[in-house]
Amino acid sequence: MKSKTKNLIIVAIIIAILVITIITLSLTSFKQEKTIKIGVIDAYSGDGAVYGEWVRKNTELAAEDINNRGGLQGRQVELIFEDHKASPQEAVNAYQKLRFQNVNIITCGWSSPTLAIVPLANKDKVILMTHSATSPLYSTKDDYTFRTAINANQFAKEEAEFIYNNLNKKKVAVIYINNDFGLGMKNVFIENFKILGGEILIENHFDQGTKDFRSNILKIQSANPDTVFLVGHMTENGLLVKQMNELDFNTIIVSDIYSIEGEEFLKQAGPASEGIIYVAPAYEKDQNLEYYNKYLERYGEEPNYYAQAYDGLLLIEQASKNCPNLNTDCLKDELFKIKDFPGASGILTFDEYGDVEKPVTFKTIKNREFIPYEK
Repeated sequence: MKSKTKNLIIVAIIIAILVITIITLSLTSFKQEKTIKIGVIDAYSGDGAVYGEWVRKNTELAAEDINNRGGLQGRQVELIFEDHKASPQEAVNAYQKLRFQNVNIITCGWSSPTLAIVPLANKDKVILMTHSATSPLYSTKDDYTFRTAINANQFAKEEAEFIYNNLNKKKVAVIYINNDFGLGMKNVFIENFKILGGEILIENHFDQGTKDFRSNILKIQSANPDTVFLVGHMTENGLLVKQMNELDFNTIIVSDIYSIEGEEFLKQAGPASEGIIYVAPAYEKDQNLEYYNKYLERYGEEPNYYAQAYDGLLLIEQASKNCPNLNTDCLKDELFKIKDFPGASGILTFDEYGDVEKPVTFKTIKNREFIPYEK
C-alpha cells in the first residue's frame, strides 16, 4: 500500500512538472508573439563609433514611435544592437547571432560589413535594410536588400560633374580608403570624370586605421593636381587633411558627407578643415518637423543625415501594414511597392534594385560650421 501511494505521489509530481513546463512555454511563446525583434548592426566601438551612435539614436526613436502606434501588426518592436566594429567578418558573426535569435529583419551600416551579409540574408530570406552602405555592389535586383542611403552611382557622379562643370577643374588626384565604400565611390567618380573630359593624374589609397599619411600626400602632391577627390572615414580623413596642411599642400578638396560631416572630422582636422567642399543629401529640417523636434528634445542636438536609419524602420512599418504575419516575402514585395514615402530624410521611393534617389546639394566648412556651398 505504501508503495502504491509513493508511486501515485511520483506520478503527480511528474504531471505537475509537465503542466508547469507547458504553461511556461506557452507564456514564453505568447510573449514572443507580442514582440518583433529587429537587428541593428553597426560600428558601436572604435573610430567608427560616432556613426553607430547616430544609428542607435535614430533607430531607438523610430522603434518608440512605431510602438506608440501599436507596433508592427500589434507586435512591439524590440531592437537588438550588434557591433560589427567596421569589420566584414564581425558583421557575419553579428548576423549569425541575430539569426540564432530568430531575427528576420536587420538593418546594417557601412559598405563592406553590409556586403558581407548580403548573400546570407538573401539565402535566409531576411529583410536587410542599409542606412549608410553606398557601394554600387549592393544594388541587386528583386531581392531582400534595400537602402535608404544615396549610393555611389549618384553621389560620385554628382561630384565629378561639380568639379568639372562648376569648379572648372580638369586635373584631379584621387585618394581613397581601401574598402568597398572607397572603391565604389572612386570607381564611379573616375568613370564619370573621364567621360566629361577630365584627367585623373594619380590614384592613391590608404587602409582603415591609418594615422600617418605623409607618404600618400607627397605622392599626390607631386602630381600637381588642381583638385583632390577624397573618400574615407571621418577620423582618417581629418588626420589626412591636417597633414596636407602641415606639408603646405593647399588645394581644393572635394569629398562627401560620410567622409566629412561630423565633429570627429573637425576634431582631427582642426583649422585645416576650412573650405572643404562635399556632396550631401539635400536634408532640410522642415521635411519632418515632428521628427526634428522630437530628436532635438530627446538628445539635445539637431539630427543629421542619419535620419536615413530612422526612415529604414518606418519603411518596414509601412510595408508591414499589408503583411499580417510579417512574412519576409510579403514585406519584400510591399517594400518594392512603396512610392513617395514622406520620410525624415526626404521623399523615398524604392526602384527595382531596392535603391532610392534623392536630391543632393553641396556644402562646405566655414568657422567649424557645415553650411551650404556658395561659389
